[in-house]
Amino acid sequence: MFSLKAWIQILGYPLKYIYTILVFPFSGGTFPGKYQTSLRQTLKLLKYRAGLSLPITDAWILSRSTSLEIIHGVARSHPHLTRNLNNFGKSYDDQSYWLVEAPHRGPHDPIIVYLHGGGFVHQTKPQQVETVLAIYHLLDEAQGARTSILHLDYKLACHGYTVPTQLYQLSDVYEKLTVRDGNSNIVLMGDSAGGVLAVSFLQYLKRHPPAPSPSSSTPDGITWPAALVLISPWMKIFADAYQFQPGWSIYDNKDRDIVPYRPHTDTGRRRGILGDYLSAADLLISPGNLKYNVRHWYDIPTLNQNSVFVILGEHEVFVDDILEWCRVALPGCDLKRPRAKNDAVFDQSIHEYRNEQGNGHLVDVVIEPWGVHVGSLFFENVVSQRIKKDEFVQASDLDRDEFFGVVRIVEFLNRTL
Repeated sequence: MFSLKAWIQILGYPLKYIYTILVFPFSGGTFPGKYQTSLRQTLKLLKYRAGLSLPITDAWILSRSTSLEIIHGVARSHPHLTRNLNNFGKSYDDQSYWLVEAPHRGPHDPIIVYLHGGGFVHQTKPQQVETVLAIYHLLDEAQGARTSILHLDYKLACHGYTVPTQLYQLSDVYEKLTVRDGNSNIVLMGDSAGGVLAVSFLQYLKRHPPAPSPSSSTPDGITWPAALVLISPWMKIFADAYQFQPGWSIYDNKDRDIVPYRPHTDTGRRRGILGDYLSAADLLISPGNLKYNVRHWYDIPTLNQNSVFVILGEHEVFVDDILEWCRVALPGCDLKRPRAKNDAVFDQSIHEYRNEQGNGHLVDVVIEPWGVHVGSLFFENVVSQRIKKDEFVQASDLDRDEFFGVVRIVEFLNRTL
């Protein structure tokens, strides 16, 4: 059964949808920013905001399909993305599936473990899978031939599996990949909740190191992730009260972003996500809900020896939280939220921090001008149509503004895999 609040939201959505279509020719989209001149993208924004506004106890209605059903649904709707992928949809274990497994892969070949977003409440969406597969197809031939992608099918809070269940699932899969099977080149790619899951897992490895892995090259015997790809990571699960006022991104961007503002002011959501574990102030749960300390991060090889890519949108509500973590955890990063009007034009001096060293260590933090939360996956999935038209298309052929995130993620992976 739905709550009254859910019924009001569900019944109100068609009216908002119709209103948006009617007024668009005269005033443009109802959300100011990058997608205001696109009706299709405006309607997507409206749909996503409506889904994310549902109470957690009612969100199951949007997560009735399993991850595997979503994955196979993408294969039916976009066969050009999946038809030649080795072991597509095949189980690695009972909580993860291959999107692609490189034929004859060796223990040092890269495996990208994809951690989907959705607030630990919503299931993987087709757009996320489509874009991840498109990124794979856009890799340079040498990198793509060696790369595998594994999808973690973690359990959801709307089904009663509250945080940190997902962390334990990731730990189990990671230990099988590294300790049991000897894989040494693991890349964690996470968006939104999947992003904070990847970051929290680094702390989990520190506190609960697995048995020494024969594939490890570090003194502690731990096979640390070779790289992180963080797409709008949800670094602070519960905003502090002082952030709900002008001057903070969660307030300033409340009418621009895919993430609605009001649910974040609802303290009742805490129990729905955390259950009886009511404190989010834990490095294994929500690093941003603790006072940041450099000592928590400086000794993690993934962050100071390997490679990290972070992308976020200038108009997303979590800008402040993401950049605060970057300034503490990524040595040398001093990037701050742009305050001056920039007309959605990328300016490297205010939108990017990049540190590339000769030993292969690369840190790249990029703010998409006027971008929204996880825009790279939800709004750039149309790149799959470009691949359908031209199977030999490369990232360099794409418009760097239209496919801002996809192009830069591919460039990072080509550089670091």
